[in-house]
Amino acid sequence: MTWPADLVDALLPARCLACGESSSTSTNPRRSFCATCDEQLEPSSTSPSAFLYVGPLATVIRRAKYGRDVAVARGLARWWHQRIVVDATASPAAVVADAVTFVPAHWTRRLRRGFDLPALLASSLALPSVPLVDLLVARRRDPRLAEAASKEERASIVAGRFELRAPETIAALAEKRVFVVDDVRTTGATLNEACRVLERGGVIPVPMPLAITPLVNAPLKE
Repeated sequence: MTWPADLVDALLPARCLACGESSSTSTNPRRSFCATCDEQLEPSSTSPSAFLYVGPLATVIRRAKYGRDVAVARGLARWWHQRIVVDATASPAAVVADAVTFVPAHWTRRLRRGFDLPALLASSLALPSVPLVDLLVARRRDPRLAEAASKEERASIVAGRFELRAPETIAALAEKRVFVVDDVRTTGATLNEACRVLERGGVIPVPMPLAITPLVNAPLKE
């Protein structure tokens, strides 16, 4: 039996995704962050969808990805859904798209983690009028991108990583705007490579990272 999320929230103590303290005083939906952690979330100045990859948000993303915590990942996706889809004042431009897709991990990483965080995040942005479409496949398992690597080194590592998964779906989305969701944008090499592949397929990609590393909080490719 699956309990409705609203009922679970009503019966169980709500805990902050970042610090684990009671989040009952937070104004965020589903009380994903306590009031203290919520105050530390910093919106990006360059992307209406993104927040800076610092503080509580960075803690939660790392816990989801490297701690393989699917419950935290789902809580993060619910929080982003509220901020981007429900709360129009948080991102007034975020609803202007025809579909949403994501930057996929290689299947071995998905198997080891048990889920794909960008896919979960992308599903949280999907609507009846903006369907989730699985457009890309990662054909290679490249080495992890070291945080100290330059933008050029990262671009070289990810070049050719992605291929189009479904040509017929791509054809139906020709000249359509498609959100391309990723969890963290550092130099933008991975996200930009995914967007280039989609662009070659005739799609108009719209980068949608959840978080952006502060030192490279630069304008995204339009």
